[in-house]
Amino acid sequence: MKKILGVPKSIANFLQEVIQEIKLVEFPSRSEVVRKTAIVFAVSITMGIILLGLDTLLVAIRNYLTSLTI
Repeated sequence: MKKILGVPKSIANFLQEVIQEIKLVEFPSRSEVVRKTAIVFAVSITMGIILLGLDTLLVAIRNYLTSLTI
């Protein structure tokens, strides 16, 4: 019975600790978020272009090799 009555107190303690930890979190500034988002977009587009080129090259090689006659 004592264990059951202690549950709300442990939940309240947990929530208080969560609030304290959230107050300690240092969130990034808007300019930092925008800058890092731009970096992610640039890297994603660059990798997409590289993979497109590699895929096109490999398809051309495959088509060349499969068109050879013995």
